[in-house]
Amino acid sequence: MKSKTTEVIKKKGTKTKYRLLKMAALFLSVTLLLGGSIHYLVNAYMISQAEQNIRAMLLSHKGVHHYIQKNTHPALYRLQGRGILPENFYSPALLSSSYMVRNIHEYYNQEREKAGLPRLYYKLAAINPRNPVNRANPLEEKLIKRFNKEPDLESYRDLIEIKGQKHLYVALPFLKTKKACLKCHGTREQAPPQLKLHYNGDGGFGDQVGGIRAIESLCVPLQGQHELGHLLFAAFSCGFAALLGLFMATRHFKAKVKERTTHLEKEISERRQAQHALKRTHKRFQSVLDSLDGIVYVSDFQTNKILFLNQYAKQIWGDGVGQICWKLTGRSKNGPCKDCNNHKLTDSSGRISTGVQQRELYLKNTDQWYECRDRAITWSDGRLVRMEIATNITKRKKAEEKLRQNEESYRSLFNSISDFIYTHDLEGRILSINPLAAKSLGYQPGELQGEKISRFSPEGELIRFREKYLEELLKDGHTTGRYVILAKNGSEHYLECRANLVGKDKASPLVSGSARDVTEKMLARKKMLKMQMQLDQSRKMEAVGSLASGVAHDFNNALQSISGYVEMLYAEDLDKPKQREKLDQIGEVVGRAAELVRRLLTFSRKVEVELVPLDLNNEITESVKTLSRIIPKMITIEQRLSPKLKNISGDRVQIEQILMNLGVNAKDAMPNGGILTIETRGITLGSVRNNGRPGLKPGEYILLKVSDTGMGMDQKTINRIFEPFFTTKGPGQGTGLGLATVYGIVKSHKGDISCHSEPGRGTSFNIYLPACDQVQKVKKNTQFIDAELMGTETVLLVDDESSILEAASSILKRFGYTPLTAPCGEDALNIFNNHNNSIQLVILDLNMPGMGGEKCLEQLLEKDKSLKVIIASGYSVQAQAKESITKGAYGFMGKPYRLKELLKIIREALDNNRA
Repeated sequence: MKSKTTEVIKKKGTKTKYRLLKMAALFLSVTLLLGGSIHYLVNAYMISQAEQNIRAMLLSHKGVHHYIQKNTHPALYRLQGRGILPENFYSPALLSSSYMVRNIHEYYNQEREKAGLPRLYYKLAAINPRNPVNRANPLEEKLIKRFNKEPDLESYRDLIEIKGQKHLYVALPFLKTKKACLKCHGTREQAPPQLKLHYNGDGGFGDQVGGIRAIESLCVPLQGQHELGHLLFAAFSCGFAALLGLFMATRHFKAKVKERTTHLEKEISERRQAQHALKRTHKRFQSVLDSLDGIVYVSDFQTNKILFLNQYAKQIWGDGVGQICWKLTGRSKNGPCKDCNNHKLTDSSGRISTGVQQRELYLKNTDQWYECRDRAITWSDGRLVRMEIATNITKRKKAEEKLRQNEESYRSLFNSISDFIYTHDLEGRILSINPLAAKSLGYQPGELQGEKISRFSPEGELIRFREKYLEELLKDGHTTGRYVILAKNGSEHYLECRANLVGKDKASPLVSGSARDVTEKMLARKKMLKMQMQLDQSRKMEAVGSLASGVAHDFNNALQSISGYVEMLYAEDLDKPKQREKLDQIGEVVGRAAELVRRLLTFSRKVEVELVPLDLNNEITESVKTLSRIIPKMITIEQRLSPKLKNISGDRVQIEQILMNLGVNAKDAMPNGGILTIETRGITLGSVRNNGRPGLKPGEYILLKVSDTGMGMDQKTINRIFEPFFTTKGPGQGTGLGLATVYGIVKSHKGDISCHSEPGRGTSFNIYLPACDQVQKVKKNTQFIDAELMGTETVLLVDDESSILEAASSILKRFGYTPLTAPCGEDALNIFNNHNNSIQLVILDLNMPGMGGEKCLEQLLEKDKSLKVIIASGYSVQAQAKESITKGAYGFMGKPYRLKELLKIIREALDNNRA
């Protein structure tokens, strides 16, 4: 019994040992299987996570490359095309994606080092890079070639060992080269100039379309992951053994453990629910703050570090949490901002102030205005922090600035415009007026405000202001018209007004208007009408002058014929004294007639001034004879002429015109009779400073004084008497040219004239004419012509007056010349052509029918440039004849001329060998 019991016990012990061994073997197998599986799964998971992190980082880097190539580069070319950036602008920090990614990865490694993590190897590897930093090592160069040979290969990874540590190595092909990429990576000759200037070598050039020009290479250490796997395996093994031991040793504690587990699960569930609720609240709070269209940030009171930024702030400054606030915003470099108001957010005891600090802030780096509201709050950890909410008010500030500028522009325009800008009420009381308008009237703007317009209106305009201006405003709401107002000095100003009624339906309507001062325009119009009348009168005088000129020309031709025949008779009747006496009388009459013609030409301004020595007393005596026939007998002419007076250098006709004009004016000033006195005397003027006549040089002068006892003139009239067209006579009674002509003649004689007069006390004119020592030549009749005036040359006479041709031809034959005659220019040219080279001189009249003398002259000189042509005309050298002389004529003879003068100028021309 005992042995059986012992055997049973042994069998049970053997079974128990077998069961324990079996359980231990099972435990060991399960532990090894599970540990290996866990190690493999952990290792695979770590590698997968590392690979995913690497790929995500590489793809984010590739996003930088894409952005630079697809957005930044085109934007650069557009800016350079518009001229905003220079053509040679290039900056790797702004435009090189490789440069940016390399720096981003470097900053990333710096942050990893700060966090106690190892650095990651990253390189954008290329076989022929621009920057040597990116040059591929042998493995990378091999992979670049492989990616180019195997286009479908998307990535390469491998576990490698570096310095005894396992690393995960990953390589991805970089962007394929497209046609657009060749702009910067093709041949160096095709690259942009700014790129060639920045990179001197051939690196980065020579790529082909479709090729992989670089790979992104990254290597991550896996030593920590393997150690973690071993730890997990050991932990699992220990845990499994402990659990098995506990399960076998402490089954009686199962109920208590279950109860405790249930309690813990409930507590964990509640805690998770609380965390989820907190996260939802945080997300709602974050969402609210991120949705605000303004900056929200929280900074520490003590350190000024940023604790929170909403999305709006991050878009401006980036994720600047942890940075110093004044550095992040760029508002200061060496300390808190000057307008920092942290001290105002708490009271003296350091507790939170209930008030909110408000201010406006301008950020230079964003060129934006913000309205800031600052207050202190308690942070989650219990410390005091500053919270600022800044609303963008740039649009409002720009609108305010534009409003201010518009107001300044309006005010500047209002103050600078010369036109009238004004407002007044319906009673005509001035409310505002621009300064220049007020100044033009002689007032300051303040002097006119509050005054009624009626104060500045003439009596006639006051009625128009009430009945037209105000009535039209009340009826139509607007009005226009021309009105007259009085300036401070009493002068009248003409204004063209345009006004509108503003606020007609309101309690206090007002009138807003503008006006332009057209006083000068109105006065100019009046002056223009007056000048038009003067112009009409002048044209009448011009017509009379033209008529006189034509008559004088024809009369000169007639006188020339008479003079020619008289001289021919002289030649035939040399031995008959009585006949010569009669011929002398005829010659004298011809001379007086010629003088009359000269006056007609002077009147028509077709004669030159001929200054010759004159005895002024004799000229006055002769002019008084004519003047006495014009002036009424109730006016006495007195002559007070100084004897032994020196001669003057003057034009006889114009001196007589001076006396006639002054005499006629004196007659008009003495309608009831009086005395006209003409005086002469010699005077000597000293230096210009002392002689009182600034227009005269020192020397001897003859003073001609013409005075009357008429009605006289005031000083205002005296100031204008020498102006052309100025006259004190009524319409149709004077041209206003008499004294202006006198003034011009005196000045042309290098003299001076002045007037002295008083109303009711008569008028006197003092004329200063330079004296000369030359003796006046007396014209004498020469019995006949000297033998030296004889000649044998052929002379062509061209004139439409047959009598002139006959007389001149006869006298030329008598003195040995061969005359040829032509009545017009066409015949003259034919005769000249038929007598080739035999005509040595032509005497040509200008005013002829047909082609005329001027055109004939041109064609004659074209045929023979050395031909001598003398112009013979009834006009003076000042008219057409002068123009002909400038075209090549030898000289000029005014009709009527004496035959001796003709022979002398012919002989002079023929004997002159000028080219």
